[in-house]
Amino acid sequence: MPLDSFLVGYADDIAAIIVARDVEDAQLRLNQVMRRTQSWMEDHELELATEKTDVLMITRRHIPTNVRVQVGALAVETKSNVKYLG
Repeated sequence: MPLDSFLVGYADDIAAIIVARDVEDAQLRLNQVMRRTQSWMEDHELELATEKTDVLMITRRHIPTNVRVQVGALAVETKSNVKYLG
């Protein structure tokens, strides 16, 4: 995992927690985490449900809610709140 990046989860719900200084660094780290997670899942014959992928940015600064983050081949729009069941 990249520095300041963590995975937490329960059963089939996983949350990636990434600490970054700016949106570009967060996107880079998130893509690294997603590639590693995807590789691990493929090695264990599991499939990542990318259509259920959400991005929530928590910051001291205002970030427009229409920022798109690239997660592998999927462009995910940030949300102001998400439901996490894990």
